[in-house]
Order: sequence, then structure tokens, then C-alpha cells
Amino acid sequence: MTNDQNLTTFLDLCDPFRQAISSVPSDEDWNSISQLSKLHGVTAFLYYRTRSLGIELPEQLNREWLGYYLYQIAEEKKARCQIKELKNLLDPEGIPFILLKGASAMLRLYPQPGLRTFVDLDILIPTDVIPSFKKAMAIAGYKPSATMNSPEDEELRKFDGHLDPLRR
Repeated sequence: MTNDQNLTTFLDLCDPFRQAISSVPSDEDWNSISQLSKLHGVTAFLYYRTRSLGIELPEQLNREWLGYYLYQIAEEKKARCQIKELKNLLDPEGIPFILLKGASAMLRLYPQPGLRTFVDLDILIPTDVIPSFKKAMAIAGYKPSATMNSPEDEELRKFDGHLDPLRR
């Protein structure tokens, strides 16, 4: 197939409402589609889609995509635990939060675990609770993963709407 045909097949696979793909790729074409899936972070989802459509992948690619899928299931399980932990930490302090981006999508848009690739949890909190939030997270053992040079630097960073990422 041509690059355009590979792209069309890739897009067909990414469309959760499409019931079939336009043509079955060769092993070489599957490798091209796999590169696109990695570039766009949808390999686990495409593994699920090929299985749900009854499409057989080349054996090596099937094993590789299964590995991505299983890894994402583990990452999602970890994220769900972190969300529960956040709720248990912040609710007693009266600190509301809203899940954003990947975490929100993971819980609401995907038909089963492991289909959404993400790296971290993004949350939205009101600016007036930032000191309480920082205190609660510090007590729980969280520290900024990126250090600022001074408290003033962090004050300036608030203008871009982000606090430093936290890790434990």
C-alpha cells in the first residue's frame, strides 16, 4: 500500500464507530501503521480495535501491541488508585478538584481499561485553596518533582496556571 493508504487504514482503526477497515495491510504496511500508532500514543487502543474487528495482526506485532495494552492496563490501575488517594486526601480538607485530560477521558470515554495512554494526572483546583492543597500533599509525602529557584519563581508561574508537578 502507499503511505496514503496506510494513513487511511490507521484513521479507520482510530475511528471507534467504523465497522471495518478499507483494506487489510501487508506485514510491511502494519509496521508503518504501528509507527503511526506509537507516534500518536494509540497503540493500546488499536490493539483493542483490531481484536474487536476480528483483524489478525502479524504475530510479532500482535505480541508487541499486547505488551503496550497490558502496560496501559497497569498504568490505568495505578492512576485509579492515585485518584482515590487524592479524593481521600483532599475531601476531608474541603479541597475540591476536577480531573482533566487523560484521567477524565479514561473514566468517561473508553469502553474498557487500558485504552487511554497517559503519563500523569492533571487536576483543576481553585486558586484560593492552593496553600491548603500544598500542605495536604506535603503531609501525604508529595514533593515537587521540578524545583523552582525561589518562592518568587513559583508565584510567577501561577500566571501560566500551573503548579509544579508533585511526586511521592
